[in-house]
Amino acid sequence: MKKISFIANLFVLSVFMILVSSIPVLALDFELGTPTTPSGDPGTSVTVTVDITNNNQDLSKTYNVAGSLLTRSGGTEIIGAPSSTTTGPIAEKGGKGQGSLTINLPVTLAGIYTGTLTVTDTSDSNNKLEVSYKVTVNSKNSIEFFDGSSKLGTLSVRADPKKQTLLKSFTIKNTGSTELTNIQIKSVPLFNNIQITGSVDKSSLKPSESMSGTLTMSIPEDPSIETHEKSITVSSTQLPSASFILELKIQPQICKSGVQGTVKVEIKDPDNGDDFEIGETISIEVDVDNDDTKKHDFVVEAILYDKTNNKKLESVESDEIEIDDGDSEKFDLDLKIPTDEDIDEDDDFALFVKAFQDGKESLNCDEDSIDIDIEVPSHKVIIEDASLTPSSVNCGDTVTATVDVKNVGSSDERLVRIRAREPSLKIDVLSDPFEIEEVGQDDESTQTLTFQVPGDAKAGQYTIELLAEPGTANKVSEFRTLQVSCEVPTSMVELTLPSFTIKVDQGSILDIAVTLKNNANSEKTYTIEAKAVGDFASSDTEQLTLAANEQGSVTLSMNVDSDTDTGSKNVVITVKEGTNIIATKSAAVLVESKGTPITGAVTVGNIFGNTRNAAVFFIIADILLVLIALYIVVLIFRRRKKE
Repeated sequence: MKKISFIANLFVLSVFMILVSSIPVLALDFELGTPTTPSGDPGTSVTVTVDITNNNQDLSKTYNVAGSLLTRSGGTEIIGAPSSTTTGPIAEKGGKGQGSLTINLPVTLAGIYTGTLTVTDTSDSNNKLEVSYKVTVNSKNSIEFFDGSSKLGTLSVRADPKKQTLLKSFTIKNTGSTELTNIQIKSVPLFNNIQITGSVDKSSLKPSESMSGTLTMSIPEDPSIETHEKSITVSSTQLPSASFILELKIQPQICKSGVQGTVKVEIKDPDNGDDFEIGETISIEVDVDNDDTKKHDFVVEAILYDKTNNKKLESVESDEIEIDDGDSEKFDLDLKIPTDEDIDEDDDFALFVKAFQDGKESLNCDEDSIDIDIEVPSHKVIIEDASLTPSSVNCGDTVTATVDVKNVGSSDERLVRIRAREPSLKIDVLSDPFEIEEVGQDDESTQTLTFQVPGDAKAGQYTIELLAEPGTANKVSEFRTLQVSCEVPTSMVELTLPSFTIKVDQGSILDIAVTLKNNANSEKTYTIEAKAVGDFASSDTEQLTLAANEQGSVTLSMNVDSDTDTGSKNVVITVKEGTNIIATKSAAVLVESKGTPITGAVTVGNIFGNTRNAAVFFIIADILLVLIALYIVVLIFRRRKKE
C-alpha cells in the first residue's frame, strides 16, 4: 500500500508541475505574460512586449523592463542588449500594463536569438521576475557599395585622355544575413574601344564584412571627350546580381592635381549648348566661391577644347582677385575662337574653366564645363591684322596700308577687295579684287594699298578705317591711328627771343622782339603770333617774308591789363607757315605795379611802349622846343623896344 501511495503522490506532483509550467509566472506582487517573439531583416529594429499584472492590494506600481544580450541558437553570434524602459504606474488589485524593449538587429547571420528579460519593481529591487525572450533575424541576401564612407549609387571617375590605363577602387559590403560566396565583378562589354574589367580581394563575405573591389579601365589613344555611363554588376552564388552605375568622364586634366580644397567655380554665362561662329569672341562670366576660413587670391582660366579631336584650341587667364573667406566674386573673361585651327562644325566642343588659388593650385582648385557649338558659316572673312606704314607722317606723305585677310567660311571668296578711307582727309582708296579659298585650304591673303595725305591737311590724329569687302559676305573693318603733323623740320627755321626777362608795368605796352632765320632754300612767309599765358595781355600777330637763308625781325606789341596780377608771366610765340605750326617758344615776362622805379639800362621804347609811340613823342617835343624858342625871341625883342 505504501508503495502505491508513493507512486500516486509522485503522479499528482508531476501533473501539478506540468500545470504550473503552462501558466504565467506568478509572484506575490505581480505576474508576467509570455513575451512576444518578433522577427526582422538585418539592419532594422523590432519590439518585444510583455504583459504585466499588478497584484498588490494597496499600491499602484511602476516597473523597469530590461533585456540581456541575445545569442544565436546553435552559434556564437550575438545581438547587443537593448536599452531598458520603464512602464507604469499600474493600478493595484490586478491592474494591467505592458512593458517593451526595442532591439536593433545588426547585420549578422540569420537565426533565432535568445536572451533574458527582467522586470523589476522600481520601489523594491528585490521584487523582480525573469523570463526568456526571443527575436528572429530573417534570412536576407544583400550587398552595398561604398566610395570611401559614401554609399554608392553612381561612381564618378574622371579619365585623362592621355592616360591609357586607369584604376579605381571601391568597397563591397555584405549587408545581408547570409554568407555570400563566389563573389566576382562581371566584365563590361567593349564600347568605344574602352574595356572595363573588375577584381575583388576575396571570394566570400560573411554578414557585415567588407572588401575592396577594383575596376581597371583601358582607354584607347585619342578617345573622344565625352561621358559614358555603364552598369557595374557584382554577383555571388546567393545573390546573382547587385549593381551600381559607373560614370566615366573622359576629359583633359584641368586642375593639375585634380579638384582640391574648398574653392567652388560655376560658369554663369554662356549657357550649355550655346552657338558661336569661328572667329567670334566668347564673353565668359564665372562665379568663384571661397569656402575656406581664410581669404585667398584666386585666378580663373578658361579653355576652349575640341572634344572630338582631343586638343586644346585656345585659353585665356584672368588677373588675380582677392576673395574673403566665405565670400564670392565674379570673373569676366573674353576668349576668341581661333581661326588658325582646322575647325569642323560637326565636331564636339567644350568650354572648361578652373578657379585656383594663385601659386597653390595643387591645394585649392575647382573646375566646371559646358558644351558649346561652333559653326562655320558659308561666307565669312575676317581681318587678322592691319597696319599703317608709317603711322606718323607729314602733309603730302604717302602711307602704305597692309591688311591680312582670312576666309573662315566654307565657300571660296572670289571678289575680295580691301579699302582704306578717312572722310575728313578725303581718303578713299580701293584695291584690285583677289581670291581666297575656303577655310582650311588656301584661306589667307596679305594685301597692300597706298594713299597720300593731302598737302593742306590739318595737323592732328586721324582714324583710318581699313576694310575687307568680299563680294558675297559681310564687310569687316579694323581701325588704325594715323598721326599727321604737317610740320617742316625744325632746322628749316630758327626762332630767337630775348634771353632776359622782359619787365613791364600794369596797363602798359609789352614789346617782344622776335628774330627769324629762314634756313630753307626758297622764300618763305611766316606768321608770328604772341599769346599771353593766362590772358594777362592781348595777343598780337605779325607777318615776315624772308628769302632763302635770310634773317629778319619783328616786334610784337601786347596791351597788358591794368588789373592783372604782378609777378612772373609767360608769352608763347608761335611761328606758322600757312596753317602749319613750325616753331614755338616761350618768353619770360615780369609784370610790375605802376610807379615802380626803373633800374638799370632803359630804352625809349620801353618807356613809351613801342618805336612808333616814341617817334610821335620826339615830333611833339621838337614842336614844343620850337615854340619855346620863339617865345624867348619875342620876349627879347619886347625888352629892347622898351629900352
